[in-house]
Amino acid sequence: MKHKKTTVNLLSMKQRPDESIRAFVSRFNKESLGIKDLDEATAHMTMSNGLIDMDLIKDLAQKPTKNMAKLLERCNEFVNMAEVLQARKMTESKLEKKRSVTDDRKDEKRTRTDSRAKRSDRARSPEYTPLNTSRKEILMQIQDDGYIRRPRPMQAGSFRNPNKYCLFHKDTDHNTEDCYQLKREIEELIKVGHLKQYINIKGGREDRGS
Repeated sequence: MKHKKTTVNLLSMKQRPDESIRAFVSRFNKESLGIKDLDEATAHMTMSNGLIDMDLIKDLAQKPTKNMAKLLERCNEFVNMAEVLQARKMTESKLEKKRSVTDDRKDEKRTRTDSRAKRSDRARSPEYTPLNTSRKEILMQIQDDGYIRRPRPMQAGSFRNPNKYCLFHKDTDHNTEDCYQLKREIEELIKVGHLKQYINIKGGREDRGS
């Protein structure tokens, strides 16, 4: 013989730890439909006591409901808001991940571009005229004479070696003596008749890229 359900069945109903508010409300409503002559006050009380979601409990404590219809409405509003916030959080997480991947690809592309530019510079390096003075010293002596051109700005966003400083670029990444732009600039000045006093007459041509 099937036992009739009573209010005792509702009093024992609690939202399970892994159960959503929506699922609990649905289960509670199904259970309450099987109880004959269930009064609204009892249904309201038992459902309120069965909730375990602390955020919803705090919300109901601050703004109590007076009947079952209002309680169901508040539960639905709370569930809908939670779902909206969760969806927004997931969307923002996806966008952040996409931005991160895009930034990584940009950094990788800049790194490859900078690497190709440096290799290209080395490939185009001519055989330099041997000098009797370091390029750094030459630069310090002629930088205010007005005929040395300023260098192209270094690539933005590329890795810079903080332990090396170029006086020609006034920036970190490489030493002044190893600066390809300075080497070419000094070579051009020599070709047009300047800096004769710095030429090593006894020496041969410098090795390419040295």
